[in-house]
Amino acid sequence: MDRQRSSVVPSRRPGGRNRSGPAYRSPALREGTQRGSTLLEVLCALAIVGTAGAATIWELTTALSEGRRAREEEHHVETAHRVLTAVTLLRRAELDRRLGTRSVGEFLVTIQRVDSLLYRITVADVMVADRAMLATLVYRSGVEP
Repeated sequence: MDRQRSSVVPSRRPGGRNRSGPAYRSPALREGTQRGSTLLEVLCALAIVGTAGAATIWELTTALSEGRRAREEEHHVETAHRVLTAVTLLRRAELDRRLGTRSVGEFLVTIQRVDSLLYRITVADVMVADRAMLATLVYRSGVEP
């Protein structure tokens, strides 16, 4: 039995283009594909912008928090400096009466006699008592005015 192969010849336009393959699409089909591509591009752009916006907000929040923490720490050190200044103005007899560690508000003030005329004064935070925030040496002469 002799089988003959039949082949389907696609119809051709007068210009010679094939109408039945992927190379030919109707204008309506091309427009729908273009709309889908545009929608996909817009969604990708929105995802990128949204991610960048979230990262920017995160960084801004972190920067504001760190700024607030730095201002609080600076205020704390300024207060410790005022306490240290007040203690350094004490006379020799007053320093001798206050030898040792005492609580002054939110700080621990330690006065040590290094020599007969030299005093070491440190100011530490009550929460971190083992680390001095500020320290100084004060000389007081043997003769008080």
